[in-house]
Amino acid sequence: MRRKLAPLLVLCALVTINSVSRGQNGPDADPDAAPGYAKSVFHHASIDSVNVYNGSLTIPIAIGPAYPVGPGLKFQAMLSYNSVVWEFGNPGPDNQSDVGLYEPIKADPALAVGWSLLAGAIKPCGVVQNSNCYLGPDGSEHLFDQSPSANYYRTSDGGQLLLHSLGGSSGFEMWDGDGNRYVFDWHVTGYDDPAQDYIFDLGRGRNGWYLTSLTDPFGNGITLDYYSGLGSASPCWTSHCPTAVNSWILHTVRRGTTTLAAVNLGTDAGAPGITNLVTSIDVAAAGGSTARWSLSRSTVNVTRGDPNAASLALPVLTALKLPTTPTPQYAFTWHGGGSDSGYGGLLKTATLPTGAVLSYFWGAYSFYHGRTASISINCAPLGPPNDAPVKQSGRPAAGVKTNGPEPLDPEPSIPGTDCTPQNPNRWLDGVKGVARRTETFARADGAVVDAVTDYAQYAFPFGEQGTVSDSDGPQTLTLVAHPADRDGHRNATATLFWGARSGTTGGGSPGGRVGADIRAATYDHDPYPGMILPFPQPLCGSSADALCVTHSIRVAQRTYEYDEGPTEVGNRRLKQETTYFGATAADGGCSGCASHTVAFSNSGSDTWASNGRHYGIETHSGNLGGDARTVTTDWAPVNWTSMPPAGQRPFPNLVNQRTEAQGSSVADRYFESDTATGFLKGSLVYDPAKDVALVNCRYADGDGNLDRELTKTLASSSPPARTYCSNTYPSFPSVGTDGDMFGKAYTFQ
Repeated sequence: MRRKLAPLLVLCALVTINSVSRGQNGPDADPDAAPGYAKSVFHHASIDSVNVYNGSLTIPIAIGPAYPVGPGLKFQAMLSYNSVVWEFGNPGPDNQSDVGLYEPIKADPALAVGWSLLAGAIKPCGVVQNSNCYLGPDGSEHLFDQSPSANYYRTSDGGQLLLHSLGGSSGFEMWDGDGNRYVFDWHVTGYDDPAQDYIFDLGRGRNGWYLTSLTDPFGNGITLDYYSGLGSASPCWTSHCPTAVNSWILHTVRRGTTTLAAVNLGTDAGAPGITNLVTSIDVAAAGGSTARWSLSRSTVNVTRGDPNAASLALPVLTALKLPTTPTPQYAFTWHGGGSDSGYGGLLKTATLPTGAVLSYFWGAYSFYHGRTASISINCAPLGPPNDAPVKQSGRPAAGVKTNGPEPLDPEPSIPGTDCTPQNPNRWLDGVKGVARRTETFARADGAVVDAVTDYAQYAFPFGEQGTVSDSDGPQTLTLVAHPADRDGHRNATATLFWGARSGTTGGGSPGGRVGADIRAATYDHDPYPGMILPFPQPLCGSSADALCVTHSIRVAQRTYEYDEGPTEVGNRRLKQETTYFGATAADGGCSGCASHTVAFSNSGSDTWASNGRHYGIETHSGNLGGDARTVTTDWAPVNWTSMPPAGQRPFPNLVNQRTEAQGSSVADRYFESDTATGFLKGSLVYDPAKDVALVNCRYADGDGNLDRELTKTLASSSPPARTYCSNTYPSFPSVGTDGDMFGKAYTFQ
C-alpha cells in the first residue's frame, strides 16, 4: 500500500495532481539532514508542517494561483521555508572529517536563510560525491542509487521517479509515476567548493542541472529559463564569492507564449551590500496583466564559535507582501543576535495576512547514533554506554511562546578529532526542532486565544521497552499534545520510531529503517504535561509511566518490508498494520481488544518492484464484524521493468484488473488504458454471481473532443475482453440494445 501525500505536503512549485511519489530530504536519512519526507510522519496545520521525527519546520506559501497545464498537471509557484539551515562537519572524500567543527550555512543566497524558490534540479546529494539527487521545490532530496539499466536510475526511498542520463553535456530527463517528463538541461557550475574543502558558508548546493521543461503524456507543458551572465554580481553573503556564467536563479515560467511567473532581481535596503537578490515575483492575472508579490529583508547575526567565522550576518525574510490594495502581508521575526545567536536562522514568529500569529519554541531532538561528519577518519561509531539515559527535549513552561535569551546547543557539542570512548559523538546526535507551536488568533466572539501544540521528543538508547541487558535497539518517540478545546481538554498522539542499529553512524540509507513509524498511539488526555526525570528504562511498569501505551485509547502497530531484509535498508514499504481500539499491553499485544489488520503481499512471481512498486494482494482481517476482505490487483506497469524506448514514458500505476472478495460477494473491476499516454479508456464492473457487467467507455468524437463517455449495463455469459472499448465513437452499439438495461450516453467533463 502506498499512502497518499496529505494536501499540505504537496509543496512543489510544479505539482502533479495525482502524484503519489514521496520525497526524501537528505541522502542518508540522517536527522540533521531532515529525512522527514521519506515515509515519515508530519503534523499538519493550516499553513505549516512539523516533521514529527526530527522537529523540522516547513512553511509553503503559494505565490499566485495554481494554473492548469493539462488534465493531471498544474503549475503553482511556491516560496518554501525549511528550518534545516545548518550543514555540520567538514566532510572529506570518504564523507568523514578530521575537523568536525564547521557548521556552514545552507541557504539560497538570492533569497534569505531557509527559503527556497527552486523549480527542481538534479544535483549531487549533499557531500556525497558522484551522486545524483532530485531536489524538489520543497527541499526534499531523492537519491538515485539503483540502476536497473545503463544510464537509468531509481531511488531507494519508495518513490516512482525514474532518471535517465542523456550524456555528460546533455543533462537528464526524469519521469514521475504519472508519466510526466522533466528535462534538466540548464547546467550550473562554478559555485560549489570541492567536498574536501567544504568550510565556506553557502559553499555547496548550487551546481547541478536545472529543470527547463515539464510535459504531461498528452503534450501539455511548461518551460523555464534562468538568469545568466551575472558573473561576480551573483548574490553572495560572505567573502567567498565565486564567479560563474549560468545562474541557479529562476527567471520565467511559461505555458506556451503565456508567462505564468517572472522573478525580478535587485537590491534590498534591509540586506545592504548584496546585489541581485529576488525582490519580487510577478504572476499572471486576468486580462493579460500581472500581480506582484514583494519581498523585504533584514539581517540577524549568528555566532557559532571557532573555527567558524566569529560572526555572520544572515539575511532573513521579514515580509512578503500580497498584490492587493490595501496590502496584506506575511510578516516574520527571527532568532539571532547577541545571546540569541544560538538559534540564528530559525523562525521566531510568522504573522499571517489574516492577522493570526504563529510562534515557535525550539528544543533539542536527540538520536542515539553517531554523526559521520563529527568523528574523525577511521574513528568507528559505538553503541550507547550502559549508563546512557533517556534523552528528552522537554516542554516549555505554560504560556511561553518563543525561546528566551539562552542559546540552544543541541547535544552533543562537537569535540573535533576526539576518538576516545568518552566522545558522545560516537553514539549520540542532536538537532534543533520545534518543541511548541502557538497560534494566536481572535475568535468570532472577539476573544484572543492561544492554540498551543506541544512536541516532546524522547530518545531511548535501548528501545522504549528495552534495557541494557535486553536491548531493542535505539528508538525515539515524539508526543504531540494538541490544542485545548473550549473546556481546556487536550488530546495527544505519540509516534514511536525505529532508530539506527547500534554502532552505526547517521540515519542509515534512503528507505532504511531509521525514522520508520512503527507505532502510533492516541490518548484522550495529555499524558505528560510536565517533566519527569529521570525517565525509567524500560518505559512501562513504574510509577512514572504516564507515556506508556497502556494509557492510550487506540494503537496502530506497523511492520515494514525492505529490499534488503537482514539489514533493513532500501525501499521501506508497509507490510502490515494492525489497529487496536483500546489500550494494548506494554509489548503491543492486546488479545481482548477490538482490532482490524491490513496485510500486503504478492502472489506467484510478482514482486513489489515488478508491480510498479505496489503489492498485489491486500488482506483484511479482525474481530469488528465483517472484517474479512481480500483485494487482489493485477498491476500492469508499462516501460517500468524494461526502460522506456525513445519518445515513450513509464507508467507504473496502470492496472488490468482488481477483484474484491468479501465472503460470497465478489466484484471484478477491469480497466483498459492507452499505454502510450496512461489515459483510462474505459472500465467495467463485473458481478459473476449475477452475470452482469457495468461498462464505461470514453471516446474521441471525431471533432477533437476526448470526453464523450458511454455507460452501459449489460448481461454477459463472461466478462468482456480487456479491449471492450476498442470500438470508435459512434460505432459502439447504440444505447438501448444488446441487453442494455439502464445505460445512457452523456458528456463527461
